[in-house]
Amino acid sequence: PQPTSQTISTFLKSKDDYILDPPFQRNFTWKRRNQQKLIQSILSNWPINTIHLSQLQSDLENTKYNVIDGKQRITTIIDFVYPTSTKNKLKVCVNTGNGKFSEMSYPQIEKEALAGNPYCDKIIRRFKNYPLSILVHDNLDSEKEKDLFDRINESDPLTVNEKIFCCNYKTSSVLIYVFNKYIKKIDYLITNNIADNRRHA
Repeated sequence: PQPTSQTISTFLKSKDDYILDPPFQRNFTWKRRNQQKLIQSILSNWPINTIHLSQLQSDLENTKYNVIDGKQRITTIIDFVYPTSTKNKLKVCVNTGNGKFSEMSYPQIEKEALAGNPYCDKIIRRFKNYPLSILVHDNLDSEKEKDLFDRINESDPLTVNEKIFCCNYKTSSVLIYVFNKYIKKIDYLITNNIADNRRHA
C-alpha cells in the first residue's frame, strides 16, 4: 500500500475510529517536551513520520483501525486540540502579533482567532490544514500487526514492562501478578539508577 495525505482537520473527524491501544501497542511514553516539538514541527510545516493503521473488518459505515505506528503523534494531536485537563493543557510558543510571543494552548489560540487576531487565525488554519501521511494496511491478522509493529519500532527500545506485554500480549494471570508485584519495582529502580547509587554509597 501507498501512503495517502489527510489534513489534521479531516483526520480528527474520525478520531473515535482509531484504536490507540491494541494488545501489542506500547504505552504512551512521550514527555511534554516531545509533544511540544511535534506541534511546533506541524506549525512550521515540517514533515513528520507516516502513521500506520490496520483496517479492521467492519461494516462500511463504521470502519475501525488499529494504530500500529503513530500512537504518540495521534495522542499528542488529540490532546492538543481536545485537552482532557483544564490545569495542564499542552502549550506551545506562538507569535501573537507585534513581535510578541506567548505560550498558548490550542483553545487559547482558537479563542484569539475568533476574536479577530489574524496571527492566531493563521496558526489555526495552518494546523488544521497540515497534511498527515497515512498508510492503511488491510488483511492483517493480529500476528502480522504485531510483526509490523516490531519491525517499525526496532530502533526504539522498549522498557522492561513494555517488553513483557509486547512479547506475549495474551498474558496469563500469573504473568500479570509477577509484573505488578516485581517487574514494576525493578523497572523503577533501573530507570532511576537507585540500585546503582546504593551499590556505590
